[in-house]
Amino acid sequence: MFLYFVIALVLSASGVLLRSALRGGDAEKIAFVVNLMLAWLIAAITFGYPAIIIPALILVPIVLVVLFLLTTGNTLPVSSAAEQTKD
Repeated sequence: MFLYFVIALVLSASGVLLRSALRGGDAEKIAFVVNLMLAWLIAAITFGYPAIIIPALILVPIVLVVLFLLTTGNTLPVSSAAEQTKD
């Protein structure tokens, strides 16, 4: 996974923007998010409905896993107050 991240940073045009967003301040982070939204808008104008629905379909399993983890309550190990007073 790290290798793909490095390749995206080195080869793609968005890698330059991502690198500056990671290393820069708040203005670079905001500019990166705005550029992503504009790229998605251009894709929606160019390709139509598939450019809107495909990212939504990709996010469905991720959202389901997040919801499952939130509802089970096992996302973070929380120790009780009684265990902390034993030390």
